[in-house]
Amino acid sequence: MKNLNFEGQYNSGKSSIEVNLALLEFIEDDDFIIYSPGLDVAGYGKTKAEALKSFEISLEEFFTYTVNKGTFAKELIRLGWEINKQKTQFKQPNFDELLRDREYLSQVVREKEFSKINSKYKFPAFA
Repeated sequence: MKNLNFEGQYNSGKSSIEVNLALLEFIEDDDFIIYSPGLDVAGYGKTKAEALKSFEISLEEFFTYTVNKGTFAKELIRLGWEINKQKTQFKQPNFDELLRDREYLSQVVREKEFSKINSKYKFPAFA
């Protein structure tokens, strides 16, 4: 997956924190899938570029919705993330925990050829 470079920012006019976000790339039903098991967010397309664009849109929608609803930190905690009291440090669950807790991820690992990378991404710091 060397050609899958993902680095982005969520920009709402407030500060942000850079985190490493695990991403999986695989093919399902002739579509490329980019999946973040830590956020349970995915994108898809007929090409890697389309899948990455779709993933970026899905991720931005996740951020926009949860930040606007005031549920961003609560949602991360529900997904197994650790967040410090100041909400300035975010740590996603380790891959073993994700495999145990996410049936879809477990299915992908059992049944698909996939690549995994860690990509830097900016999270809202005001969650």
